[in-house]
Amino acid sequence: MTTPPLLHVLNSITAGFPDLKKFKNKNVLVIGGFTTKFVSDDDPAGIYAADCIKNLALKFGAKSGKTAAIPQQVSSIDIVCDYVAEFEELAENPDLKEKFEIVIVLEGLEKVQNPVTALQAVRNLSAENGQIILFFRTSAELGTKYRLDFFEDNWRYSDHDIEDFFKADKNFKSLSFSEKEFILMTFKKSAKKFTPDGEENFFNCRVGKKIPASQGKNLGFFREYTELSKVAEIEPTDKVEHNYLDKYEFVLQKFKDRTFKILELGIFDGGSLRMWKRYFPNAEIFGVDIDPRCAKFEEERIHVEIADLSSEENLKKLIPIGAEIIIDDASHIWSHQLKSLFTLFPALPSGGIFIMEDMETSVNPDLFPGFNDIKISAYDVCERVARVVMSKRPDAFNDALSNLITRVGMATEFIAMIKGSCILIKR
Repeated sequence: MTTPPLLHVLNSITAGFPDLKKFKNKNVLVIGGFTTKFVSDDDPAGIYAADCIKNLALKFGAKSGKTAAIPQQVSSIDIVCDYVAEFEELAENPDLKEKFEIVIVLEGLEKVQNPVTALQAVRNLSAENGQIILFFRTSAELGTKYRLDFFEDNWRYSDHDIEDFFKADKNFKSLSFSEKEFILMTFKKSAKKFTPDGEENFFNCRVGKKIPASQGKNLGFFREYTELSKVAEIEPTDKVEHNYLDKYEFVLQKFKDRTFKILELGIFDGGSLRMWKRYFPNAEIFGVDIDPRCAKFEEERIHVEIADLSSEENLKKLIPIGAEIIIDDASHIWSHQLKSLFTLFPALPSGGIFIMEDMETSVNPDLFPGFNDIKISAYDVCERVARVVMSKRPDAFNDALSNLITRVGMATEFIAMIKGSCILIKR
């Protein structure tokens, strides 16, 4: 059995690399560490890697943190990133004006859009003469030998890459693990001003070689579909980090200037609704969420409904909206996803599009416990729908869902699985 990568970090820090005594009276920023839990006989529920590091830091006299990346997660101790791939945005967070004497990056460097932006942000968060501790994967292992979270890896690093990038800094030390597949590196930020040229080379997972960091976004079949991603830079949404938007634009661009209605289940902070409004200038945007606080996101061309989407009756009430595009980005609970598919997809007009998002809850139940409230996952249902589409024959399983699956499959012109989502187009 392979050792969980973050366990290497915990064992190394416990063993004195870096020296825990240096945590005394320091304010510590921990980035990442919320995709891995350590379980023991004493703690069968497990503890997140980030909490392990935090507890060690506090044990050795570290100061408490003051804020969090996501406002509702503010506590007296934790500084938490909701999504590890967003940590470069921390440098621009107005709540993080303070510089940290120790910055620890447990995960996320592999998943950023641009390594230069992310690494520079890490340095900006560090106080002068502060200690920076980075844990990262190398190009020695590019597969899925180790469990990954739901973001795709884009980059790999070497200790030489990091030293070259932070050439203004000093006291570099590193340890490697698992035949150099992982490196834990520590160094001290100097007082020197430092501005990267933006063209530093890093190993890119898509092409299997080093390329300038700025070229990373210009790869793949969907590289030309950038307009929706640019809109999301103005109206931020986590759909960026999930790597959905170029694929969505490929499918949705024909609606760009049409007058139509789009319905999104799940609102969160309203970012997606605003993104759709800006991208579709003639569309009416409808959002539904169980949280009454989401009502504040209503504005011109954005309509908000407050409803429990686990209720089939509430879903039926959405049919008169007449949406041509429906996105299910709500609870991601299996039964809820199936109810929305079976209730709302048949109501789409010919050429209408249904997108079921964040299906990682189906295929990674170990990472997302509590979503599997029924025996069959949303992914398994979509796979059976795809078989109906391909075979042009009714679902063969002859169970309680067969008729519903057959109805959706026979009405589907096109079905595609992308990373994390399923897209269905109505005949």
